[in-house]
Amino acid sequence: MKRITPQEHDSPYQPPPTKRCTPQEPTLQHQSLITPHEPELPDQPQNTPQEHELPDQPPSYVCPACDTVPGAVRTGGGGTCLCGVLSLAAALQSQSDMQEEAGTYVNERLPVMDVARLVADYSAPLQYNRHLFLTLSRHQNTVTALCYFPAYSYLASSSLEGTIIWDLSQPGIATIVQRISTKSNESVCAIGRGRLATLSYDKIEVRDLNEPEDVRELLGHTMKVSSICEAGEGHLASASHDGTIRIWDLSQEKGLESVGTLHGTDGAVSTVCALGGGRLASTSFNSTIKVWEGEKGTWKCSHTLHGHKSCVTSLCALGFGRLASCSSDGTIKIWDLIEGTWRCTQTLIEQHPSYTIRSVRALGSNRLASICNDREVKIWDLGGTGEGKCIQTLRTPAGVYAVCAAGKGRLASGLNDGEVRIWHQ
Repeated sequence: MKRITPQEHDSPYQPPPTKRCTPQEPTLQHQSLITPHEPELPDQPQNTPQEHELPDQPPSYVCPACDTVPGAVRTGGGGTCLCGVLSLAAALQSQSDMQEEAGTYVNERLPVMDVARLVADYSAPLQYNRHLFLTLSRHQNTVTALCYFPAYSYLASSSLEGTIIWDLSQPGIATIVQRISTKSNESVCAIGRGRLATLSYDKIEVRDLNEPEDVRELLGHTMKVSSICEAGEGHLASASHDGTIRIWDLSQEKGLESVGTLHGTDGAVSTVCALGGGRLASTSFNSTIKVWEGEKGTWKCSHTLHGHKSCVTSLCALGFGRLASCSSDGTIKIWDLIEGTWRCTQTLIEQHPSYTIRSVRALGSNRLASICNDREVKIWDLGGTGEGKCIQTLRTPAGVYAVCAAGKGRLASGLNDGEVRIWHQ
């Protein structure tokens, strides 16, 4: 039998042209949600994102279903918005990689992550993530502490490998301006306009951000230092497992900074918080809170606050002479410290899946952020009297270890996967 070659066949076989999906050809499932004027995607080989041409500007359209700008996904085949309705070219991923190498992060409202995490992390109701603003991914370990410098719009984030200073002054962009390579940073504290204190076990270091090589080490505690906080202009307070709280005056010569020591605590001190007006609050791994008053270098415990049923884990000062405390009993309490009252005025019943509340931080005089050993940040409204209420829940793909206000209505959260997430309140 004679073999028929393609040249001898009356109608040679022609493979059908490959049909490429573009935003103009949505699936029937999402057809009603996609705007008809989206730009056409350039032709591109499959699974070769490195060959795409970079657009002059990233796409600016917003998904009409979930109100987010589509973010890049590390698959080489495009991107997706929060709910998966809109699609982007993988060119956006290439552009994002170039910006990450330069140390700049652009507001995409959706963190760069793989598809498996995308499905797992955002299967929750969309309202939990509507306010995500920036995701910063430069730490290799758990982000253990955060603090903010209002004068510079700088955010400091710490982890086991060191501290990164981020510039948040430009809307939608975060730029790395400084790296501090001290190891095992457990806490950071902004002092005044431009000094940073870092805590690593029993070592406290203070440096000026404008002169990062000029480091001042504060020596005096004999055991692990558990907490540091700013205690007035140019002053720092530190709490230690040696049962003392020390006051440091940073205007003194090196080696002479310790100007006061508080004794009479209930053993190892876990947390210290400055209340203003020459007062401090502390707790010692128990259910009580001590308030200290100092005058001319002499400190004494003026009041002891009772009310929590278990260990107090965090303290933060609020406006109008108030103090917030949280506990492993699952509650947040608001205390009125004005002379003559000294009582708990509000109790917020925690709604985290995890019972122990790790930390509370003030977001102005009438709002709080709280975190537990879970993947949520709770925002509380303290207006009025009574029990207050949780007005917002922010969900993250990993456990939240630190939180702080970040100026201009923003909130920063540090995760145990090394990410820092910036949210609009």
